[in-house]
Amino acid sequence: MSVLRRAWRVLADPPTSEAASFIRVMVPIWALAALLSLVPGWPVPLARLVDVLWLYVVLVVVRQRDEARADARQAERSACT
Repeated sequence: MSVLRRAWRVLADPPTSEAASFIRVMVPIWALAALLSLVPGWPVPLARLVDVLWLYVVLVVVRQRDEARADARQAERSACT
């Protein structure tokens, strides 16, 4: 799977936790801020691009954590029945 397709899938999936929904909103905002910093005349902090990448990594980790929790709950429910 390509990186862009994976990035789109992570952002397009509905969030399953408050942290995931917050990060899902912040990634496009910070990406826009990083793009605006490339425009001549705007402040040019390259750290913003790094912030966007780190935020994306955090979003992926939060999504994987939420999926693991959901799988554990489902396994627990099926073990109880």
